[in-house]
Amino acid sequence: MRNLKLIDKFREKINSNNFVMYKYQNIANRNQWGCICSAMDWITVAMQYIVDVDAGKRRCIQSMEMYAYISSIDVIWEAIQQLHRVLFQTNNIPFKDERECFFNKIIDQDDNNYFKTLRASFGAHPVNLKGKDNGEKYFASWSGSIAGDYDVLLYSNKVDGGFRTLYLKIDELNKFLDKRYNYLNKLMD
Repeated sequence: MRNLKLIDKFREKINSNNFVMYKYQNIANRNQWGCICSAMDWITVAMQYIVDVDAGKRRCIQSMEMYAYISSIDVIWEAIQQLHRVLFQTNNIPFKDERECFFNKIIDQDDNNYFKTLRASFGAHPVNLKGKDNGEKYFASWSGSIAGDYDVLLYSNKVDGGFRTLYLKIDELNKFLDKRYNYLNKLMD
């Protein structure tokens, strides 16, 4: 079950002494301690929303609620990436090129990029999506439940382009979330 215990444990580890704060206050003339604090704060906010969904306090059956759920996952994933970059002093991101979470994709992308496609289609910028061909764009309808757990119709800007359906499986989305959220364990090590 998803809960706030992991981010709380991570925050306790970071704050257990002043070493981390002093170490990351000035790295190459940049205050990376602020990045660490921001990442911890936003992971907490986003996980609280997700925990509320899991507990039935919120529902993600409406378009905006699904977008809020996906956005919460995005906030966590972006924060994890920043923590990884700061703590490991790298520009690389974890889980690069992995294809373990999403299946039956309409676009052949790794999990990180496919998540971006889902996020865009389900609300981040639904009226400005890249198409499968050069010059093609898609425009997403509102999301709902037709054949998948959740799906959205993508209308093509090409005259005979028709539409495609982007399917979202909640368990695949949650697998993506869990894998990234649990990465906090590696960051604590």
